[in-house]
Amino acid sequence: MRQIELPGTTLRSSILGMGCASLGSRYGTSTGLRALEAAFDRGITWYDVAPAYGAGEAEPILARFLKGKRDQVNICTKAGLLPPHQGYAKRLLMPVARPVVAKLKGLRSTIRQSGATANTRLPITPQMIETSITRSLVRLGTDRVEIFALHDPAPQDVNRDDVLRALERVIARGQARYIAVAGELPAALAGAASGHFSLIQTADDPATDPLDNILATAPGPIATVSHSVLGAGGVQARLAARLAGAPEWLTAARAAGFDGTTETVAAQLLLARAFVANGSGPVLASMFGAGHLAINITATRHNAVIGAAARSLVREALA
Repeated sequence: MRQIELPGTTLRSSILGMGCASLGSRYGTSTGLRALEAAFDRGITWYDVAPAYGAGEAEPILARFLKGKRDQVNICTKAGLLPPHQGYAKRLLMPVARPVVAKLKGLRSTIRQSGATANTRLPITPQMIETSITRSLVRLGTDRVEIFALHDPAPQDVNRDDVLRALERVIARGQARYIAVAGELPAALAGAASGHFSLIQTADDPATDPLDNILATAPGPIATVSHSVLGAGGVQARLAARLAGAPEWLTAARAAGFDGTTETVAAQLLLARAFVANGSGPVLASMFGAGHLAINITATRHNAVIGAAARSLVREALA
């Protein structure tokens, strides 16, 4: 897999990163470990996690995967969100319920809308930062991470002096090599403009190309990590609908090498576009489901010309 040097850092990463938001919740330990190993075997070296992910189970599961590999991969974890509270009975039922929920999209949607899976937002304070990094390192079974990010912060919290001093102490102790902002675009732009953060992580909406704005705002070299390339604002469904209603666009996509149903072509176009849109860091994707790893690996192999064509076609179709 192609590797990239992250601007403004000494880090080197695969252009495709493993997003671990569903590790431990939607996907259990055994499935998760198999998927993590498969991704590693295909050259993926960036693993994105957080205390809130997987109902709090993602970091401990990732720790099992990291044994014997720690120096070969990059880990990003975060501070600011915790998983929803789970009682003893709910924890016992999780392994039984998981296969049922995974197969029923309507049930997953109902559960999300109920608020039962909503994460708990923590006030951004120096003490929270200190506690979060310490606990994450214990759960991950390591003494440091490459990236430590503020998780979905408010824009006004990103550059507070007390917050920055706490993050500086994390770096000084060697608990993290670089600090980051991982959140919505307003916070991402505030972090990029400040010059204090080495990396910005945000959702990549092909209709607005937010990474271009982030790079333009930063006073110097900065790395970017993108995610939700298929899910931001329901973009895959919107693009598939536009392709279905515009035969000339679908024909152009097929001529460029994208094939399958309109939904499949839409996904392929969005993935190919994502690697062109983000040339400053990895593109995150969840690859725990069957076939997802192969689809994403294929997307990394498109050349720059095909990726640029996909980006142009997607932009025109969504305009």
